[in-house]
Amino acid sequence: PPGIAGDFQLPENISTVEKNPISLVCEASGIPLPSVTWLKNGWPVTSNTSVRILSGGRTLRLTHTTVSDEGHYTCVVTNAAGEVRKDFYLSVLVPPGIVGENKQEDMKVKEKNSVTLTCEVIGNPIPQITWIKDGQPLMEDKDHRFLSSGRFLQITNAQVSDMGRYTCVASNTAGDKSKSYILNVLVSPTIVGADSHGSAEEVTVILNSPTSLVCEAYSYPPATITWLKDGSLLESNRNIHILPGGRILQILSAQKHSAARYTCIATNEAGETLKHFEVQVYIPPTINRGDVPGMGLSHKEMKIKINHSLTLECEAHAVPAAAISWYKDGQASHNLIYFYGHTLQITEAQVSDTGRYTCLASNIAGEDEVEFDINIQVPPSFQQPYRGWEAGNMVDTGRGGENKDVIINNPLSLYCETDAVPPPVLTWYKDGYPLSSSDKVLILPVPPSISGADGDLPEEVNVLGNKVAVMDCVTSGSPSPSITWQKDGHLLAEDNKHSFLSNGRRLQILNSQVTDTGRYACVVENIAGRAKKYFNLNVHVPPSVVGANPENLTVVVNNFISLNCEVTGFPPPDLSWLKNGKPVSLNTNTFIVPVPPSIKDHSGTSVTVFNVRVGTPVMLECKASAIPPPVITWYKNRRIISESANMEILADGQTLRIKGAEVSDTGQYVCKAINIAGRDYKHFHLNVYVPPNIEGPKEELIIETISNPVAFMCDATGIPPPTLVWLKNGKPLENSNSLDVHIFSGGSRVQIAHSQLLDSGTYTCIASNVEGKAQKSFVLSVQVPPAITNNKSEPEDLAALLESSINIGCTATGMPSPQINWLKNGLPLSVSSRIRLLSAGQILRLVRVQISDAGVYTCVASSRAGVDNKHYNLQIFVPPSLDNARGTEEVTIAKGSSASLKCFTDGTPAPAMSWFKNGHPLSLGAHQNLSSRGMVLHFAETEIGDIGKYTCVASNKAGDVSKHFSLKVLEPPQINGSGQPEELSVIVNNPLELPCISTGIPIPKISWMKDGRPLLQNDNIRVIREGLQITSAQVEDAGRYTCLAFSLAGDDDKEYLVRVHVPPNIAGTSGVQDLTVLQNRQVILECKSDAIPPPTISWLKNGELLEGTPRIRILSNGRYMQINNADLGDTANYTCVASNIAGKMTREFMLAVHGKIMDSFLCILLFA
Repeated sequence: PPGIAGDFQLPENISTVEKNPISLVCEASGIPLPSVTWLKNGWPVTSNTSVRILSGGRTLRLTHTTVSDEGHYTCVVTNAAGEVRKDFYLSVLVPPGIVGENKQEDMKVKEKNSVTLTCEVIGNPIPQITWIKDGQPLMEDKDHRFLSSGRFLQITNAQVSDMGRYTCVASNTAGDKSKSYILNVLVSPTIVGADSHGSAEEVTVILNSPTSLVCEAYSYPPATITWLKDGSLLESNRNIHILPGGRILQILSAQKHSAARYTCIATNEAGETLKHFEVQVYIPPTINRGDVPGMGLSHKEMKIKINHSLTLECEAHAVPAAAISWYKDGQASHNLIYFYGHTLQITEAQVSDTGRYTCLASNIAGEDEVEFDINIQVPPSFQQPYRGWEAGNMVDTGRGGENKDVIINNPLSLYCETDAVPPPVLTWYKDGYPLSSSDKVLILPVPPSISGADGDLPEEVNVLGNKVAVMDCVTSGSPSPSITWQKDGHLLAEDNKHSFLSNGRRLQILNSQVTDTGRYACVVENIAGRAKKYFNLNVHVPPSVVGANPENLTVVVNNFISLNCEVTGFPPPDLSWLKNGKPVSLNTNTFIVPVPPSIKDHSGTSVTVFNVRVGTPVMLECKASAIPPPVITWYKNRRIISESANMEILADGQTLRIKGAEVSDTGQYVCKAINIAGRDYKHFHLNVYVPPNIEGPKEELIIETISNPVAFMCDATGIPPPTLVWLKNGKPLENSNSLDVHIFSGGSRVQIAHSQLLDSGTYTCIASNVEGKAQKSFVLSVQVPPAITNNKSEPEDLAALLESSINIGCTATGMPSPQINWLKNGLPLSVSSRIRLLSAGQILRLVRVQISDAGVYTCVASSRAGVDNKHYNLQIFVPPSLDNARGTEEVTIAKGSSASLKCFTDGTPAPAMSWFKNGHPLSLGAHQNLSSRGMVLHFAETEIGDIGKYTCVASNKAGDVSKHFSLKVLEPPQINGSGQPEELSVIVNNPLELPCISTGIPIPKISWMKDGRPLLQNDNIRVIREGLQITSAQVEDAGRYTCLAFSLAGDDDKEYLVRVHVPPNIAGTSGVQDLTVLQNRQVILECKSDAIPPPTISWLKNGELLEGTPRIRILSNGRYMQINNADLGDTANYTCVASNIAGKMTREFMLAVHGKIMDSFLCILLFA
């Protein structure tokens, strides 16, 4: 019986990767040689281009497996002795495939929206899907959900942190694949400080001052910022700079028309938002100092008679409207104020109204003031002072004057005192004629005096910080004395901080500071003398004399000499000159001379300009010489400078030192030197320059794919605004005619519309101003995605002979140079002694190739710019192989049967089959056909003419092989007349021949059977060449004879039904038998006969056929003749005739019927 090698009772599970070949082997054995049939899922397997049945059916080879090849395969082995089966379960593993796997997709989603990344996979077994973000496994959470077993990654409530590279990896036992997404979360712009209700941010700026509007927008991608002014598009101009990137709008010098609604619009593809700025330009107050029609005069000095009315007007222009305040001698005025403070009215002016009136117009932008010196004039009137010591000598002359008596040669003093304002000019008359001084008459002035002065004892004045300090110096004298104020021995000049009111009789210090602490002195003098009153304001500082002490001087007699005494101290010290310890008396030869200030290196109103670098120290020199030493005050932009951490005043004000210049230090500086003799000014203009600075790192690497746009941003700042120049590889960059390279206005941005390889290089932005240069480089690398030469969408077919070598070339271009890797059947290719990579992977060399080397090879060229791949379908050409090649296979088949000459062959490519008969190409007949790609020659019904030598030749590019078949057509045995059984009869002891003439190839063998049993020959029965001979047939020779002709081609038989006939034989003696019977009696004549076949018995009466009657009856098929009631007429010669096919026999009876002798007697003659 048939058998299959191995444990065929257990099914065999086999797996293979799609597109790989697989062979199912069914090693069958048995006698006779069994046939092998293959079933798939219960249906016969048919050969085709990818399914081959080789080695006589023992091997089922699938050359290019697909998923449809999966299933239950059965090998059925059959021969005449039985059948056996073996089951195979084939699983075709399909490496994972992902829809769009070769293309990286860019996905965008707005912040807080949802996005779904798709990973549609195929493969067998079903691939497992995992997700990776930026190289790290992605874990599922409430915002990241894996749907449909990972086929979908759903990101809800997308955040900026969700941005990145997402990769879905599909893997199964056949391999893995991946697909990447670049997810950008678009963040709609938000502007810091923007109000959701659209209200504007209020920005105030003082006229001619700079301001900046900052539009700090946060978004992704970075928003494009546009500025509007009152709804119209705004661009940079001389006064408005929009810095690179648009974040900051600078108004360099705010003007009245700069007041407007400015709108910053931040836009990106996720949306837009805006922010409004209401810019108000505050204009510092400016007081009209000219005539105001209809409102009287408004002058610096105004005089009015006592008891008259006075109106002071103060019209100021300002935005916002200025608040008007009035002060008298530094104190708030309590006079009537009209028209929102613009008018101050004094009614019935009195002497106490005399003073300095200040109109102060102020708003948030600044202030302005105008001062009115009001003098209330009193007409002269004479006083008659009481002098006790003269009481006895005074005579009241009444309204006209006084009478004076004097003793001759005694002195007389006449006093003429008046309270007129201003002090009147006094003229003395004698007898109506003007009187002048002479040796006898002296017109003496009245020395000045100060109320409350107590020698050197100062009046202590205490004042709170930032409050107004007032020191009064009420003086009298004739002529009216001049009043000067000193601080720490230095002449105090009037300025914005120090005011002299009431013709100098009051010193007012506004906004008192610690630096104002010191010793102040009010000095009054006229030609009659001088007076001084001291005030101690806060801290006393001892006096100090500048210079060497003692100082030795030498002078030639009668020559001029000047002694300089420079002192400092708080309060200003009293300067006294002593000689030999005694006060110096002033005379025509000795003078105390004040010298007006003179500032070195100064001429007129010229301005000294300083241009300094930010952060560097600045020294503004104001070296003034004067006697007494001047008081030096520094101003910036018309405001007194106070010392700070960064700014200090040195050398008694002669040096203003800025430790580290800042941009805010830019402005107009004035130093004012003042003493009693005069004043001098020096003007400076300080420009603080800032070297250029470019935001960001010094060098940026920009990598871009060819044909994509590229932009370089050069956000440069500096004072003065820097000039921007662009270089490419060290050479000036200019706009191209095609606008592919465009330098935007101002140079802050360079854009390349469609980047090309030639655009690669180093782009340098150089920002320069007078303070230096700054530069930033952009190293542009224009990358070209890898491209493999001669790459096509379909795989390139390659072939190599088994055991030969082959080089697979893969030349790829790109920038940067791509790295080349190789895959086989989708999996990384491992190098070995037979598999080598040459020329940096551009050549894959396979040495001594084997069948296992066949497959799909993929060259993967990759770089940062992308990936390209090319597939090669490598076939290993294997020479054809045939079982029993070069030998001859004997094939024997019965005529008319179907036959197949199987010439199954292996080989790659599939061999071409050729058939020959007796050395000549085979011409197929109607009953012949080829199948299985010519590997099987079918004979539908073999004929004798098909006998011959058949040769199959399998050939491919690797070689050829042949196999011979010797076809013998067997003709089944054919016995003449074998269609139906034949009956033969023979009379016993006669000879008989049963003919059995047969034909067939090979000559059939003959055997005989009798009644189903092999016939045994004997002397009477012999098998002859043409049949069976029975020499003398006997009864026992009768029966069913079968002639059986058989050979390898089949068998045939012919049946004979042989009957041996035996002639009839009648029992009894021979001759006539006489019988006598009485009348009316019954008589029975017996004719017992044996014969084969049984004889037919008939009766004759006197030679005539006797027919039966009711009285004469023939019984038991003629064996008996019965005569009832015999009568005399029945007497006759009766003959019994027994006959069959073999002959006949007779027996005669002579019946005599006698009349009745004895009634009861019956004579019956019986013959045995």
